[in-house]
Amino acid sequence: MKKIRLFVLSLFAFLFVGCDSDINPNSLIGMSKKEVLRLAFERGTLDNNGELNIGAWKVEKNGKRSYQNYYYKSLDVALKDSRLMDCDIWEIGKKYKFSFSISKKEECLEVLFKHGKVFKVEKKHWNKT
Repeated sequence: MKKIRLFVLSLFAFLFVGCDSDINPNSLIGMSKKEVLRLAFERGTLDNNGELNIGAWKVEKNGKRSYQNYYYKSLDVALKDSRLMDCDIWEIGKKYKFSFSISKKEECLEVLFKHGKVFKVEKKHWNKT
């Protein structure tokens, strides 16, 4: 009976609390790109291949934004990638939350850089089918 109660409580916690990001958004303000990457590797979720997924937005000279996902197995490789380091908007800490529907619920932290330092962090949520 105790095992059933424990299972029900665990299931309740998973369904209603979900998988929140391990990174505190307020702690990122003022950090450099190197510090954010280090924190993302320490506390972020790796995919099935053991890689960290970072989404990056690049603002072109004409004002258009282009998006690219980058996958890294190590911090050193990520730091040396000029494509990522040139982008001023990153999406880190991607997590999937439980959903009763066919679509998956995703969340991440959108980190905005100005002069190489974080000046704004927003939590983003969306449904993905």
